Amino acid sequence: MNRKEAVAKVVQLMTEVDSINDEIREILDECKTNGHDPAIIKAVASSVVKASVDKLQNKSELILEAIQDIRS
Repeated sequence: MNRKEAVAKVVQLMTEVDSINDEIREILDECKTNGHDPAIIKAVASSVVKASVDKLQNKSELILEAIQDIRS
């Protein structure tokens, strides 16, 4: 692959990434409209992609425990 072909392929992929990011923003906006917290939706989705759902669950439980400690 020469330099011109490499640039063309990278441009194509970057365009696809931008398009996907736009779709993600639209989905998160719709979630917000429907009363869901987009940050939570995104965090859960990222955890699933990274196969770290257990880590997210543990962290969430620690946060909830800390909140309960502060309230009591």
